[in-house]
Amino acid sequence: MIFRKDMVEAAAAVLTGPTQEDLAAAPTLHDWAFAISGIGNLCLDATGVTGHPHLPEDEAVFTSALVFLDPARGLARTSSRWYRLGKHRENEGRFRPEMADVQAFLNAQLVLLDAARPAFEGR
Repeated sequence: MIFRKDMVEAAAAVLTGPTQEDLAAAPTLHDWAFAISGIGNLCLDATGVTGHPHLPEDEAVFTSALVFLDPARGLARTSSRWYRLGKHRENEGRFRPEMADVQAFLNAQLVLLDAARPAFEGR
C-alpha cells in the first residue's frame, strides 16, 4: 500500500459515498479481474470500458489503485474515479485472490488512508 494524496482523497470520497453526479459520470468496467500494478498496487484489469472520459469505447483498461469494491452494488472506487462494475471474471495465473481477502485488505487500507488524511491536508 502506498500513501499518496490521491489515495487519501479517494478514501474520503468512499467514506462520504458517491454523489449522483459521480454515479452518472462513472464509466463501466466489463469482464474485470484483480491485478497488481508495476509498483505493487491492487488494481482492476478489464477487457473493456464504456463511458470513460479519456478512453475509446470498449478499450481494455488497467485501473489506477483500487480503494473500494462493492460487487453487490456494482461499484468500485480507484484513486482516480468511481466505476460501475460489469461482469467479474475469475483471475487466471498465479494471482488468484479470494473476494473476501480482497475485501478485508480494502477495508484495512481504507482505515489507514483515513487516518493519514491529516498528513496530507494543505498539500
